[in-house]
Amino acid sequence: MLKPNRSRLRSRQFLLSIALITPVVIAIATAPPFVAEPRAAGTTHMLGPSFPIVAGSDNITPTRSGTSVTIHNRWSCGAATEVLTLSNPDSTGHFLTESRVLGTHTQSVTFGGIVGGSPREFTVEDAVGGTTLSSTRVALIDQNSDGVIDGAALTGRRSATVSFAYTPDSNYMSIPWAQASAVGIDTTPDCGGAVPQIWIPLADTNGDGRGDSIVLDLDGNGVPDPDELPGPVVVVPSVPAMGPVGRLILMVLIGSIGGWFLSRRPGDPLRHSSIV
Repeated sequence: MLKPNRSRLRSRQFLLSIALITPVVIAIATAPPFVAEPRAAGTTHMLGPSFPIVAGSDNITPTRSGTSVTIHNRWSCGAATEVLTLSNPDSTGHFLTESRVLGTHTQSVTFGGIVGGSPREFTVEDAVGGTTLSSTRVALIDQNSDGVIDGAALTGRRSATVSFAYTPDSNYMSIPWAQASAVGIDTTPDCGGAVPQIWIPLADTNGDGRGDSIVLDLDGNGVPDPDELPGPVVVVPSVPAMGPVGRLILMVLIGSIGGWFLSRRPGDPLRHSSIV
């Protein structure tokens, strides 16, 4: 039979252990997959008038009116403005196709492979008079098998695999300039060649303070466009960190347990394995 003092010490040890692991249990219980990640929470870095595309020292600001999206061309090649038309809504009201008219040609991008409310692929087509002249399928891929999309594979008229590049703060993404020509970007000096890489803003959709997905706010009202599909997650989430109060509590608990063990006398029953 255990002596009362030993039972009391074991109770104290048990209570202190519970106090030590409680912050860890709370952190796990309030993190995915136990709690769903919010999508497009807040207004940080959504692509639109507030956070435009960055090209060198210039900004490219897309604006929207109804189903028309206007993009002003900063280069001497091409039209002064590009007008994209949104069409082909799905059953949830999200537009799946964006197209533009270029002379006699109609060029379009149609999204597909929707997973978790975000597209995983899209098809780029060039047509004249309703006849498709060329088609390229672009599949978003996870190249390092970490569960996060980090590149794109092109098949069809163009065949290539490109990786995504990010700014150190993960607030912008791009395609390495060396790979730009592989996806059909004109890299001649008057069409962007003097400005290596065009950076697209990434919104913070999981609340970790870093950009991770392309979310559109083309009308500039501070909320995601409800009829535009958000992009998939393209940045590895940051490791959850305990706040300063949590760290302080944890340090006090660890210090208390350490001090308690160090202050025990040689004759303390818990220092021996035998049962009295």
